[in-house]
Amino acid sequence: MNTVKNGIASLISKGVRVDGKNSSLSSIDLDLSGDGTIKVDDDKLQNALTNNPGLVSGLFDSKMEIGEQLSKLVGQYSNTGRTMDQRTAALNADLSKLNDSETDLQNYEASLTDKKCTVCSHG
Repeated sequence: MNTVKNGIASLISKGVRVDGKNSSLSSIDLDLSGDGTIKVDDDKLQNALTNNPGLVSGLFDSKMEIGEQLSKLVGQYSNTGRTMDQRTAALNADLSKLNDSETDLQNYEASLTDKKCTVCSHG
């Protein structure tokens, strides 16, 4: 998840060219919080929409590709067969092995208990 968060942070800070100037989402007060979420100040965003709609529009214009870049970034991890599916499969395999080990230990414990009872009854 840190990789995703770092990728989003990079896209937010890198920005794009809008009207000949490099602009980023932080230029309209959309910032990445420490937990990886995008923090929005409604008043500042409304101010940007009112006073500089071209900038806001340019940041999200398909030609500028921020939305497309974000989609591709998240898709690298979330699309079928990608990183999240691979990690989920690996975790499920580990969980299955742990369940098998637990069963083996329970069977071994039962066999030891049976042997103990057999020794006790002959003694």
